[in-house]
Amino acid sequence: MKKVLLSVAIIAATLGVMMSSCKKEESAQMKDGVVQTEQNMSPEEQKVLDFLADYDAMKQGMKAEGEPVCPEDARWYMETVMNYCHGFSHELLSNMRMDTVRVAMPKTDEEGQIAYSDLMTTYGNAVAAVREQYKSIDMEGKTLQFVMMSIENGTTKNGGDDLVILMNTGSNSGDNAVGTSTPPSSPWYAGPFGEWDEWIWGMDKGKCMGTNVGFDAADILTMAIGHYDTIHWADNVPCYGCHPYFIVEPTVVATYPGNANSTWPFFASGLTWDEVQTYCIPWEDMNMYYEEILQATHTENMVTNPFGYFGYYRTLVEDWKVFIIGSGWGIGHTVYKFFATRGWRHDNGIYPVPIDEEV
Repeated sequence: MKKVLLSVAIIAATLGVMMSSCKKEESAQMKDGVVQTEQNMSPEEQKVLDFLADYDAMKQGMKAEGEPVCPEDARWYMETVMNYCHGFSHELLSNMRMDTVRVAMPKTDEEGQIAYSDLMTTYGNAVAAVREQYKSIDMEGKTLQFVMMSIENGTTKNGGDDLVILMNTGSNSGDNAVGTSTPPSSPWYAGPFGEWDEWIWGMDKGKCMGTNVGFDAADILTMAIGHYDTIHWADNVPCYGCHPYFIVEPTVVATYPGNANSTWPFFASGLTWDEVQTYCIPWEDMNMYYEEILQATHTENMVTNPFGYFGYYRTLVEDWKVFIIGSGWGIGHTVYKFFATRGWRHDNGIYPVPIDEEV
């Protein structure tokens, strides 16, 4: 059973923030939906590369030279750099799961600022914590797609702050099948599932007609929407020599939980444990869920791959189960809509690298 953690709600509090900063920064020029600089490199990527140069120098024993930063800017650096270096945000993954790890934030000075050297040390601690959790995940073809970070104030034993890191990990193994029929051309949100498509609800066990090994209904709905996003990408010619994109400020902007009062996402209650493990969702219902999700998270002709500005990133369907006292087991899906800022990489193809590999 995949893990869905309530800490998503903590991250969602940052809704709509592209890059929070303690001091006003000069705005970049926008052209054709892409942030422009003199070198055609986003200011976010330049910040990341400067940070990495300082971080590499520190690892070699040199003193980290840099201005102090406020806690929110420190969080931005750590999240963005980790996603840049180790996040495979451009891949369509299955078996998505969410795990939370924590590291202590460094202390601030009298002006509420964090020393640049302390920021570097804390980033190293964050990478180590994510790496340790990642290595413990037993999953074929496991891949860290992206992380989301927030700061919880006064949560440590000594009253200090915690950096809360939400890991989004999935599998890149197997075929990303979404159905056995060709998606209808009308209406725009029409479901792609045909008469012989039937999917296990989310236990990765049992057999349903049409179920592929390793996939369940939540995976299939996520991948079907991912395929819709891919084939509806706007024409975009990346800069010369660019590599797969990275993301900045991934944020949950909407959450849709299945419950007794909704017809979607999927929800069923009063089941026996055997029914939970063998519950199959027929193709008609799969199309209904797909269509309702797409209409809630998309609009017709929307740009599904915006670059250089904060906008739609992806839709994720997760499964969960609860025990309802007196009524047996309840099962369901939760849908998350993510926004982020995409940017093209100019790093000569060095990144991303798997989080469990030293760089």
